[in-house]
Amino acid sequence: MRGAAESSQAPVVYRERITPEAGNLQFLTCGEYELAAGAQTRLAAWPADANAGGETARLWLCRAPAERVHPPFHAEFASVSREESRIRRLKGKNVYLLLDVAEPADRLVAGYTFFEPYARSWPPHNHTDQEEVYIFLQGRGSMEVYESPESLTFVHNVGEGYAVSMAPV
Repeated sequence: MRGAAESSQAPVVYRERITPEAGNLQFLTCGEYELAAGAQTRLAAWPADANAGGETARLWLCRAPAERVHPPFHAEFASVSREESRIRRLKGKNVYLLLDVAEPADRLVAGYTFFEPYARSWPPHNHTDQEEVYIFLQGRGSMEVYESPESLTFVHNVGEGYAVSMAPV
C-alpha cells in the first residue's frame, strides 16, 4: 500500500459543491475537503495537523458573507451530541445544532438531522428568511424542493455525498 506522499492523487482536495449562482442562492457557498489517510494539512478549519486515521476524511465547509469578521468555527458531533440544549427531539428525527444562532456567524446555522427509518419531514415547510443546504452523509431517500405546490421539483435518489440547496421562498 502506498502512503499519501507516494500517491498520484493530491493528499488534500477541495471541491466546491454549491455556489450562489449554481444553487439559486444569494449568500451560501458549500464545499468539501477530502483528506487522504495520513495527509498533512494546515487548514484553518481542521482541528488537527493531519488525518492520522486509516481512511479518507471529509470536512464540509459552508460559508456566507458576514458583516463582521469571525474566526473559523469547529464543532465536533461527539461533543454536541452530549449537550441536551443542542438537541431537538422531534417526531421521527433528532436535530443536533452544531452552529446555532448563539454562535457568531451572522447568517449561518448548521446541524445534523438523523431520521428514523421510513421517517419524513412533515408537514412540508419553507423558510422565507434562510438559505439552506442539506448535505447527506449517510443513508438514502428522496427530497421534494419547490417554491409552491404548483412548481414542484423532485430530487430523486439522494444519498451519501449529495448536497441540495434551497433558496428562501
